[in-house]
Amino acid sequence: MDVKAKTKDGLKSRAYLVRLESRPELHPEDLGNGRHYLPIASYNLTNDEKRAICLSLRGLKVPTGFSSNIKRLVSMKDLMLTGFNAHDCHMMLTCFLPIAIRTIKPMT
Repeated sequence: MDVKAKTKDGLKSRAYLVRLESRPELHPEDLGNGRHYLPIASYNLTNDEKRAICLSLRGLKVPTGFSSNIKRLVSMKDLMLTGFNAHDCHMMLTCFLPIAIRTIKPMT
């Protein structure tokens, strides 16, 4: 969800794409004075999409023992998910995230 401290998509990884001659739409642009612009990747979510995913995950109700209370893990202030353990992460990726994505990007 494009969290600044957690992303691995930085200048070094984009420079590697240049060396691989892959994904030219993601190549960094030199602005001069040692500054670079990194184009936004297609997998990054807009703030409206982040808000929609957080709202859909916040409204989930799961059976007792299936996972922890997902509502507690969603931060609407920061639009991110925090404080979940390995089992909750697994449930998030396999069960809940596909449902949340379908709510913001319905199939045509």
